[in-house]
Amino acid sequence: MGKIVYSYYTDADAEAVAALFTRNQFYMGKYEPEMTGARFTENQQKKGMIFGIVGKDGDKVANYLACYTVGGQRVCAPGELLVGIILVDKKYRAAVFSIAEMFNLLLEKAVELGYRVLLTEIGKTNLASLLLNRKTGALLLDAEPTIHGELVLYNYMPALIRHVCTDDILETDIMPSLLSHVGKKDLLTPTPVDAQGCLEMHAKANGYDYVFTVERATALVVGSFIENVFYARQELRDRHVLRYCAYCEKAATAKLTFVGRDGTEKKLEKNCPLGKMQTFTAPSDCDHILLEDPDHQCIYRYDVQVQPPKRPKSRAFAPFTMQENSGCLYCGAGLFELWPCFTYPYLEGAIVPNENKVLSFTFVNKRLFTATAEINGVRIERRYDLRQDGRAAISTKIDNPEGKTLDPLFHFGFTETQRSCTVYLTDGTVMTKKRDNTEYMFPELPYHDYQKQPYSEKTFDRIEVTSDDGTFVITTDMPSRCFFHRNYLRLLPETDATDFGTVFIEKQLR
Repeated sequence: MGKIVYSYYTDADAEAVAALFTRNQFYMGKYEPEMTGARFTENQQKKGMIFGIVGKDGDKVANYLACYTVGGQRVCAPGELLVGIILVDKKYRAAVFSIAEMFNLLLEKAVELGYRVLLTEIGKTNLASLLLNRKTGALLLDAEPTIHGELVLYNYMPALIRHVCTDDILETDIMPSLLSHVGKKDLLTPTPVDAQGCLEMHAKANGYDYVFTVERATALVVGSFIENVFYARQELRDRHVLRYCAYCEKAATAKLTFVGRDGTEKKLEKNCPLGKMQTFTAPSDCDHILLEDPDHQCIYRYDVQVQPPKRPKSRAFAPFTMQENSGCLYCGAGLFELWPCFTYPYLEGAIVPNENKVLSFTFVNKRLFTATAEINGVRIERRYDLRQDGRAAISTKIDNPEGKTLDPLFHFGFTETQRSCTVYLTDGTVMTKKRDNTEYMFPELPYHDYQKQPYSEKTFDRIEVTSDDGTFVITTDMPSRCFFHRNYLRLLPETDATDFGTVFIEKQLR
């Protein structure tokens, strides 16, 4: 077993990476044992791979890492990049390989392409992956798993490198500090987020203790604190304002550069009394503020022209609630209906809708309205009729001039308060699934074989979903089949038309 050498993935590596998947029976390699390099390349293109990294022992690929902007449960917002695969050959897992070297390449490319935060989706019980990600600086912000049954970890190292814009952090001792021991008891401990939506990153470098404040919604560093040197914090309500406090003589002179949108620079130098907060306001046309470190080692960047984070909007139509940003219709504590999504090539996301889509609403009255979205040439129109008696009717029409592949346009998510699901088939048979203590209501089945279960090959009459707050009955106005995948129920009409009919949801009275 020789030294592992890391490089960025190219199509010339496809055969060796495909062999890595099949040797380890991971994902495609498990369900497609004869997978070729060409088949692997096709799959990665369909998933929208941004870039990959391979670790080679000679001609053999021992490690593979790949990044995307779409994952199994979400679509990345601008500035986000999903680390979708980290695969280490089973024979190399006990060996010491350079996490730092692989991670440095990941950061280098992510920063070069303009990303500010790395996301990773990990099963709550996958302790090995959790440990690897936490060691490289990933933070857990939400302790509860998503509806997909996985945790989402956030790594703001690209944002930090962008913030400390004249110092190559990768050459300091920050990386070894990030790779320090992380106890198993701390793996599921979330990082606190304050009332302004900000969190702290701690690091040691150049002999100093640093605390960086990151705004979660934008993945931008808005505050810098060097112990016993200085403190700087950007005002979030007016990002032109920067507050600065010096704690030692060498930091008593604040040196700032206001960079305009056209690239012009205006410099400011001011003496600051020790321990007293100073306020600096950038010109109205300023694009970003640069603050010079008193040791002349670093320049810290604070972005001024920032799109305000989109705040969630919801409308209540008891017992239903519509989330306007995402198009999710919550039917109760245990069930919600999702906005249509696309399959390969990923345009909007697999299963969970993009919270950043632009939906336009046209209201006939408070409970009867249409939501419309246009995504990559496809126009989706959904008509909602949410009635006071606990019934809802949802119809979907698609304008798809390029004939792009579409997912089932009606699908539902189950939360942890959902208890059982019963499918009544038109041939008179009944299938019931009750929730147990596993992560998923229905297990992940091999490679789309979940569409080939006995119940999914027959049309259904109705589906009953029971949760802590009641039972909902789901029916359709055209013959349809259903199938389950993890915590999702998906409906598939028998016809292949642009008008996918209407789905009815009714809450049963207790």
